[in-house]
Amino acid sequence: MIKKFYSNFPKIILILSPLVVIHTVANSLTKSDENSINKVIVSYMKGWNENNADKFSESVSSQ
Repeated sequence: MIKKFYSNFPKIILILSPLVVIHTVANSLTKSDENSINKVIVSYMKGWNENNADKFSESVSSQ
């Protein structure tokens, strides 16, 4: 049983490594980062919904 586990160990590591990286990156955003991203998205939406190209592009240039 132990021998079988160790023979599959490299496969287990290969499968789990990307999951650990994804989890770490996803949890590294702070609340401030999230708020900044949401402000840009809301700015895009407002500019788009008002058919205002200047307001739409404003969010890109201000970042």
